[in-house]
Amino acid sequence: MLKSPSALTPCLPVLPPDSPFQLVVDPDKGVKAVASRMVKAGELILTEAPLFILDDDLSEPTVAAVVSALSPDEQTVFYALANSLPEVGPHRGRVETNAFACEPIPAGVELCISYGTLLKPRIQRQALLQKKYRFVCACPACSLPPAHSLQSDLRRCTIGHIGTALSSLKHDPVALIELAKQGLALLEAEGLAIGRSRLAHRAYRAAVVAGDREASVAWAGKFLEFNAREEGIEASEYRRVQAAVDQLERDREFRRTVASELPLP
Repeated sequence: MLKSPSALTPCLPVLPPDSPFQLVVDPDKGVKAVASRMVKAGELILTEAPLFILDDDLSEPTVAAVVSALSPDEQTVFYALANSLPEVGPHRGRVETNAFACEPIPAGVELCISYGTLLKPRIQRQALLQKKYRFVCACPACSLPPAHSLQSDLRRCTIGHIGTALSSLKHDPVALIELAKQGLALLEAEGLAIGRSRLAHRAYRAAVVAGDREASVAWAGKFLEFNAREEGIEASEYRRVQAAVDQLERDREFRRTVASELPLP
């Protein structure tokens, strides 16, 4: 969010007529983006024409090598972009700039992003945001009364522990799926839209390992639903899972066709 001097009126850029958001001046926050209409969950809010295109490798070294091959003017434009992942390095966080609505956003509601501290207790989240971004978070979760905040902290920490524990259950797909269900239930209770696709993806892969075709399709469907909201339908993993589901459906249709053509005993 841009903070403008109180004595100056910022010059706001002109947005396209069909833009799902508008920029407004808030006397307390500076310039902020608010929805100009109802924004559907999964709808693309913001995208930019790329300076370059990568395949699936978004690692810091790969992006750095590509940027080094750009012209000086293009490099200037690239490094002028905000870095959403400064802890990773100066490049990758400037590549992942598309923004999608994780949940429905009514007109007039401010558009906000995650700063990557969702699964820490409130006191730690606020300390990190204050140190790194120099603001005090006043989101609904950070504004809860003490008793409710403690319950929220417990849920968020448990979700984090579940994410860590899933790695140790890769050889026990049934237990992994049950743990993923618990994590999704906690995310739902906490009202967190981010993180659901990761849990659904782990459950989908576990169902595949277990050889459970029906569960694989069901969990793939959940992953596609969540991932469309978190990363968009053009995300590489979304496309891979969608292709796998399409293949399963073709195989199922083929088996039905063959069965219908077989003579009855």
